[in-house]
Amino acid sequence: MTVTPLPSIVGDRNFALGLDTVFIIEPTRTYVGAFDDRQGTRDAPASESTDLGLAGTEIRSDIFRVQVTEGQTYAIEIAGAAQGGGTLDDFAFQIAGDNGAARLFSLREDDWTTLASSAGGTTDLFRAEFTADNHANLFVIVSADAADMGSYSLSIAPTLEALTNEQITGLSFADDDLAGYRGDDAIDGRDGTDTVTYLKNDERYTLQLGETIRVTDRTGAEGTDTLANIEVLQFADAPFELFRFDDVADLSADQFSSFTEMYIAYFNRAPDAAGLMFWANAFATGTSLEQIAVFFADSPEAQALYPTDAPAGAFVEAIYLNVLGRASDPAGAAFWTSVLDNGSVSRAEFVLQVLRGARADAPADATPDFITQQRADVAYLDSKIDVGIYFSAILGMSDVDNAKDVMALYDGSADSAQAAKMAADEDFTAASAADGSGEFLIQLVGVVDDPFAAMQDGA
Repeated sequence: MTVTPLPSIVGDRNFALGLDTVFIIEPTRTYVGAFDDRQGTRDAPASESTDLGLAGTEIRSDIFRVQVTEGQTYAIEIAGAAQGGGTLDDFAFQIAGDNGAARLFSLREDDWTTLASSAGGTTDLFRAEFTADNHANLFVIVSADAADMGSYSLSIAPTLEALTNEQITGLSFADDDLAGYRGDDAIDGRDGTDTVTYLKNDERYTLQLGETIRVTDRTGAEGTDTLANIEVLQFADAPFELFRFDDVADLSADQFSSFTEMYIAYFNRAPDAAGLMFWANAFATGTSLEQIAVFFADSPEAQALYPTDAPAGAFVEAIYLNVLGRASDPAGAAFWTSVLDNGSVSRAEFVLQVLRGARADAPADATPDFITQQRADVAYLDSKIDVGIYFSAILGMSDVDNAKDVMALYDGSADSAQAAKMAADEDFTAASAADGSGEFLIQLVGVVDDPFAAMQDGA
């Protein structure tokens, strides 16, 4: 199945319904239509409105014609807001054959074979199969009263099973607005700046970034879409600029872990998935760690932890406590205080330098105590990275308060890392809710493994 906007219309002013346009459509396609105040209305008899199940008699209608082959079966689906087909809360429909008349555009009620109608009660989803028996054309009339505005979708296919799981391709020369709605769809925007529209607020969806990009509606109504060459996701409450995130999967596992370590060090919490993926994507597309360090250091959150106007000694001590989980040693404190005072390392870059120093090869004349401490520092940082990656990249959560609470449980011990993991799991249960109380989850797939799964496998 493919999804297209409504095609060009062909005019004819001889309809019994008093309408002057009809959409000529093809089987095996989904068409997305909409009613708004730019579209004309007609005054329908009260009996017609009642029969259709519409509240008012001022009605908007779209008419579709599809040429059919006698004896073949066709499936039709008309869907509204509650079923992932659009945003039209209330609509009516009539489906009719033309009794074999070889007319291109005539739609006279006395020539119809009525195949289906909303018949006194509208529905948000109608699905049925029909056999084209002595019909040359099939007509679908979708209506709503003037007070009801929004979009709907009409799908026609050989079978009901073929109505979902669509292949949707944009135009190579245009900025496309695309939508899959129901089913598990493959959507390729091709060239241009392309948008995929979803019906609900973003807190009901999960975005997975990786070699393949997927969006899952956790309510199930819109399924899981696989995206290619899509720049923007348009949710009901806000757009999401996917192009600022979709290169993060180009990082290696080591690069991503190193970047996560820096993120944790500057903010002393688990990363939020949205922030981590945004900046990791910037790193993947050419922004250096040194440049990102400046952005981090100047942020209000980092300034609250590491004020740039604090004395150098106090600044060093705060870095040691938050980054390495311990007080500074006299030699380390003296060295870093001096390089800050003489300006050879800026405060913005200092956290990055401490991280690099912790992982550098020990000098040839290093004492056993120095080597032991360095190994302890690396083990501390590695476990902290595990907690941070689990919260953000694996589970995909972005609540900053939860990110702080989870990391606050970690004190360097294996038990505290498990406690942090369990707290993240509890947060995820709430965040993954599909009733609107959850979060927009942004997960990374195929770059880093679940660190706690690896620990369990090795246990």
